[in-house]
Amino acid sequence: MMQIWKGGRLPPEEGAAPGPRRPLTFLDVLFACAVASAIILIPIVGVLTFAARHQGLDDNTASLATIGLLLLEPIGIFGGVYAVLILWRRFAWADFGFCRADLRWAVPAALAAVGCLGFSAAVTPFFDRFYHTSMLEEYLALFAPAGLSWWRAAIIMLAVGGLVPLAEEVLFRGVIYAWLRQRWGVALSTAVSAGLFALAHGNPRMTLQIFVTGLILAVLYERSRSIFVSTLTHMAVNTISLVVIFSYAT
Repeated sequence: MMQIWKGGRLPPEEGAAPGPRRPLTFLDVLFACAVASAIILIPIVGVLTFAARHQGLDDNTASLATIGLLLLEPIGIFGGVYAVLILWRRFAWADFGFCRADLRWAVPAALAAVGCLGFSAAVTPFFDRFYHTSMLEEYLALFAPAGLSWWRAAIIMLAVGGLVPLAEEVLFRGVIYAWLRQRWGVALSTAVSAGLFALAHGNPRMTLQIFVTGLILAVLYERSRSIFVSTLTHMAVNTISLVVIFSYAT
């Protein structure tokens, strides 16, 4: 059997819930999220304080700050999970989905990415009309307020297309979904984890699109029992979205 990743533990047996072999507690999840949030939010507060004292940031500085904050998310998430769940609580990375994935999951992951992008493309124009602004223009203002150089595009692609999806899958599927799954059924755990995933992005006009994506990612993780499968889909969605956004910035 060919595998996407050959190291580490085999995934749980068919019929077994994905996630840690011993129970996660509410405090485990709370402390991991708290440490991750602190790592992310403290620099953000610092940037906002600096901007307030200097009456805002110019476009170039704002663009650099955005790139830095994008890199903070995976650093914060991995830092929180590692400090609380790996070092303190003595879980293993395999407990949070770092397990072998059968190569046959590559096709379902790719089709899932197409489905997520298709749904988003279908409903986003409705929200654009409702909010009287274009979501594409908002993303351009976020990622390229002063134009887009190749090195900025490369860093954003690395962060949003690669590191952020992996970190978010570890947190929302590997930790939060697994914790919910140990207590509730698949359907409720999938819905709640997808809802938290959507709310965490803090973008009301994209909540439905992100929620549906979260549902699909949770199903992929549940069925494959490997974080790499849902991460592959998440990376494809983010990367293709960035390519579309960047095509309008050049």
